[in-house]
Amino acid sequence: MAIIDYRVYMILICLIVVSILLGSWLWEKKVVSVELRRYCKEKEDVVRAYARTDSARVLSICRELEKKYPDENFALCTAYLWQADVYKYWGVDSLFILYANKAMELARKNYFQREEALALLQLQESAQDSEKALIYLQQATILQKENSFNDPYFQYRLNYDYAYYYYSLSKIVLATNYFNKALTVCRINKLYFEEASCLNGMSAVLNDQKKYISALLKINRAILICLKYCPVECGDHYYQKGVTLSEIKKFDQAEIAVMKADSFYKKHPHPFNPGIVDVLLSVIYRNKKDIIKDRKYSLSFLEKSKFISTKMWAYNNLSEHYSSVKNYTEALALKDRLLQLKDSVYSDDILQMAADKRTQLELHQQTVEFDKNKTRYHSILIITCLLLIGATLLIVQIRRTNRLSDQLTVAEQQRLQQQVDFKERQLATSALHLSQHASTMNTIRHEIEKLSSNVPVDVKGQLRAILKSISNDASVEDDWSKFKLHFEGVSPQFFEKLRERAPNLTDLDLKQCAYLKMNMTPKQVAQLLAITPKGVTLSRVRIKKKLQLDEHMQLSAFLADI
Repeated sequence: MAIIDYRVYMILICLIVVSILLGSWLWEKKVVSVELRRYCKEKEDVVRAYARTDSARVLSICRELEKKYPDENFALCTAYLWQADVYKYWGVDSLFILYANKAMELARKNYFQREEALALLQLQESAQDSEKALIYLQQATILQKENSFNDPYFQYRLNYDYAYYYYSLSKIVLATNYFNKALTVCRINKLYFEEASCLNGMSAVLNDQKKYISALLKINRAILICLKYCPVECGDHYYQKGVTLSEIKKFDQAEIAVMKADSFYKKHPHPFNPGIVDVLLSVIYRNKKDIIKDRKYSLSFLEKSKFISTKMWAYNNLSEHYSSVKNYTEALALKDRLLQLKDSVYSDDILQMAADKRTQLELHQQTVEFDKNKTRYHSILIITCLLLIGATLLIVQIRRTNRLSDQLTVAEQQRLQQQVDFKERQLATSALHLSQHASTMNTIRHEIEKLSSNVPVDVKGQLRAILKSISNDASVEDDWSKFKLHFEGVSPQFFEKLRERAPNLTDLDLKQCAYLKMNMTPKQVAQLLAITPKGVTLSRVRIKKKLQLDEHMQLSAFLADI
């Protein structure tokens, strides 16, 4: 028992160690409470609704979240994601990238897979080259597949970003497929603003394919949805409608659509790049031969251009205006400015600096990924070793227990066999006693019968009385009762089973069956029952008939199976 207790204690200790390691691993993963996730989910809907229109409100929600859960990395990571979205919409690229990187690092460190995937999508939107953008998209896709988090907004955003990625590469078929996937997610989950954005993107794709009727149908549907659910965001949709109408040379309708876009942009607290209205108006008036308005809006677009890309666009547009009025000197000067600006943007030093920054970012991400995998590897290795040790000890204990169980079974079988042997010896002794008693009684009977032939009549009467007493000897029944008791100890329910099969069996028949089961000869049975051996044989035939046995079946074989 001491050995068994020792083994059990070892297994318990191993299980405790494994539990502690698992607990520490889970603690390292920072399991997020249901309450915190629910709170973030409620606020996330508000953040998405106001990220473009009320930055102060969103940033206030971020501070409120950090204050409410000051020691929760999940709360801090979520706040970083929200702040990154705000700075993206409000055009502060440096802060947008800063907070997106902070969110991704914190999410990776604490195994917040959904938040890491969202941060990757944010960084994809800031990527300067298509190769890096695709890497971010693929990493986000892998995270979603590995963890199977069912988030409709993430599914929409992933498909939407894939669509615009392929659209930027002019891979129209793939872009269309992903826009359709994003649109399906939006319609199933009633994401109305996002659905309008998908329709806007699909309209742009159809516009590039010169499928202008379909493009107009899509953008009109987007406008209807946006006017119903989020009218403040309708500027982009009217602008896209103006682009399509301009392509099919319906310049009056295009002008109306662009003017509506401009009115919505003016109502918007922070419209994204509203100067694009001016460049489209300049193109419309150029086609309508309204030179004054064309020049006015071309110059206005140049003044409003904030980014280098839009400035190059503005220089090119203004150059085309001067070419249309045959002022080639100004047109050439603007082209020179455009080339200088391109050279400044794409100079070798800047390209090298961008490459260095990209390399540093990739190395940092690889280092974080390596540390993450290293921690997981060590944890898995320790847990696997402990589980193997625990399993080995458990197998040893099980085998030892089985051996002890087998030993106990053998000992129990030996004890039962000893009991059976003892009862069989008692039965044999009882049978021998009966045989000796019967033999003695028969001898006495025969001697008395011999004497009775040569004695007086009165003595004969006395001898007959003695013979009668011998025949009625009660000890015979007592001996039979003892024999029956020992016999049932060896063959339980033997007599009951015979009675059930043949209720008409007599006590004498039962005795004969018992003696036959003990393999006694007819002579021995005849001696016990004070009958002739031939009578024993006849009795067995009668018993066989009572038991309704087949004529080919031996009575002894039947009794041996009971």
